[in-house]
Amino acid sequence: MVSAAWAVAVGMLGSAAAMGIGRFAFTPLMPLMQEHEALTLAQGGWLAAANYAGYLAGALLCVFANPNPGAAARAGLSGVALFTFAMGLAVD
Repeated sequence: MVSAAWAVAVGMLGSAAAMGIGRFAFTPLMPLMQEHEALTLAQGGWLAAANYAGYLAGALLCVFANPNPGAAARAGLSGVALFTFAMGLAVD
């Protein structure tokens, strides 16, 4: 049986890793996307809205589907890693 303290610690570290990558890898790229790819303010707003819609969808999935916490954490962290990697595959 996993203690509550252990579950909280793992959850905090997983959230810190996922949110840290999201904040410190994705967010600073916005000005570069605006400068080099002619991304408009409206398009940037849509990207931000899609980002928050993803957070909402994940939260709702956890509430209603009640997934296995370990599997959900692994899937979430894998998704962050995959999408961060995919950003490097963009072509000019």
